[in-house]
Amino acid sequence: MAIKLLIDFSGKGHYYIVAYPFFVHLSFCSAQKWAVLPKKHSGAELDKPEPSVFVSLNFMQINLSQVRFGLYARKSSVQEDRQALSIDSQLDEGIKGAKIEGLNFTKKYTDSASAHTINNRANFNKLIGDLQSGTINGIWVWKADRLARNPIEGGQIIHLLQTRVIKVIKTPFAQYLPDDNMIGLFIEFGMANQYSLDLSKNVKRGNAKKIQMGGSCGQAPQGYLNNREKKTVEPDPERFDPVRKMWDLYLTGGYSLNEICKIASDKWGFRTRRKRNIGGVKMRPSSLHCIFTNPFYYGKVRCKEHENMGIHQPMISKREFLAVQKLLIPSGKGYSTPYCFPFTNLVKCGECGAAITAEKKVKYACPKCRKQCSAKNPLPCPRCKKTIPEEVIQSGNWYTYYRCTKKKRRCSQKYITERKLEDQFIQVLDELEIDPRFEEISIGWLKILHKDNAAHNEHLLNKFQQNYKKQYRRLESLLDLRLDEELDAETFKAKEKTIIGERDYWKEQLNSLEKNGDERFQEIEKEFTFLEGISREFEKGTINHKKHVLLKIGSNLLLKDRKLALEVKPYLKMILRLKNTGVPPLEPPSTFNTRRQISGLKQKHPEWWAQLDKIYHYFMENAPFMIE
Repeated sequence: MAIKLLIDFSGKGHYYIVAYPFFVHLSFCSAQKWAVLPKKHSGAELDKPEPSVFVSLNFMQINLSQVRFGLYARKSSVQEDRQALSIDSQLDEGIKGAKIEGLNFTKKYTDSASAHTINNRANFNKLIGDLQSGTINGIWVWKADRLARNPIEGGQIIHLLQTRVIKVIKTPFAQYLPDDNMIGLFIEFGMANQYSLDLSKNVKRGNAKKIQMGGSCGQAPQGYLNNREKKTVEPDPERFDPVRKMWDLYLTGGYSLNEICKIASDKWGFRTRRKRNIGGVKMRPSSLHCIFTNPFYYGKVRCKEHENMGIHQPMISKREFLAVQKLLIPSGKGYSTPYCFPFTNLVKCGECGAAITAEKKVKYACPKCRKQCSAKNPLPCPRCKKTIPEEVIQSGNWYTYYRCTKKKRRCSQKYITERKLEDQFIQVLDELEIDPRFEEISIGWLKILHKDNAAHNEHLLNKFQQNYKKQYRRLESLLDLRLDEELDAETFKAKEKTIIGERDYWKEQLNSLEKNGDERFQEIEKEFTFLEGISREFEKGTINHKKHVLLKIGSNLLLKDRKLALEVKPYLKMILRLKNTGVPPLEPPSTFNTRRQISGLKQKHPEWWAQLDKIYHYFMENAPFMIE
């Protein structure tokens, strides 16, 4: 069967193409007869053949030099356009073609965004607006898929062409006119849209598989680098440790985001990682907030709805991450103040639950009339009207008061001076303070206990590793079944959630046990050192140090009837009970058989040993040195 195309040039006749299985005839006909050109068939003239497939392409005549063209160029940053010309190259091709064909470019439009999403390109919308207003009436573009990759905007372009708002769409390879058959343009836009859809599915499938394998998608955050050869994320040797220090500073509770940024930039010389045209600048509070809310730092990788524990090296633990999230929760609308107070944002009212705020007051006498004044800034004296000098105000008697903000409901609580409130904190610290001798003996016996548990921990470590690898293999098998379409989406999601939960459980157990080594034991020593002379250090410390101490020793700080109440951390209660057992200090021997010495200590001082054992296992299983 032959395929016949009748092409009308709006002239004196028609070109008629007859396509046979093995050759093509190009025929020209007048209104009466058909002549075969070139003659490859017997006979010089033929009657009009009976068409089996008949398509009429009516080419209108147009003077391109009179068209006001808009030159449009687009390059997407996503993977779909990696093979496309750059924007500059597209513009150069357009200008080169304009010189050859005598085209007139009225305006230029460029976008660096994907055309697959509707209303994602600002300059494309300007192009449509200029077409509708008559500023331009033609489009030059490198390829039709530069204009649209979605059916909405593709249909908009075709509609404007059919209604002759667009006189012509010109590319280096084709030309689209209002009277043309629109099938070609529909196919062009449709193929571009389908390519984007297929690409999106493939990318999502690849990202899901990568997340399931513990990999990371996208750019590595501050403190890490992308290894493009291995396709992994590795610690940045220059920034990993400084970013870790930022976490440590914020965990103390005594530093704001602004203060940490200033310390990192001015004292450490920290600068963000350079990436093309961005980066290489000082750390900003907004960037630091993004770091502190990114679960990537404790090991979790995410991509849309998919998440998993990654194979990269975590910077912090999950408990540290959760502790920081609590500190980041705003306590309400703040206001600017030139003063800093050690106990604000820590204590709440015991009657109404509102926050406790602080304010400074001053008392001084006017140098001229001796009138008692309380203004904090140089103002005229109410009696003699003479402005009081700044130095008189600064040398006055300053007082700091703490009181309930009373923002939740009516509250009857009265103010308390900072000195009285601080004295109550010192009383608590006096009870918790330990002497150097007690610290030395306790740490000595804890080291013996730690050595005894080392062999048992190694056995558990092997067990946890086997269980974790088993769940990982189950997850891979499940994903293969889903990719082979042997499981529906709902069943896959349910089973995936169960397996991920079990795998994450064993991962946490594994991480916890791995930290039960020397690194975790060093934290025990730090906490005992922290309690030695804590009361004296608190009195001499800065405002940030005082906040840090209070956050470490307790939680739920309440102030009612000018009396302070707080809940001491569990491990501090254990150390306090160990201190109050009344057993004389027992010097740990330098050479000993671990099992024999522990057995003898248990029999001789069961209560003292029980408290010591509780302290050790609490530190091994938790992170008491962190803010909870």
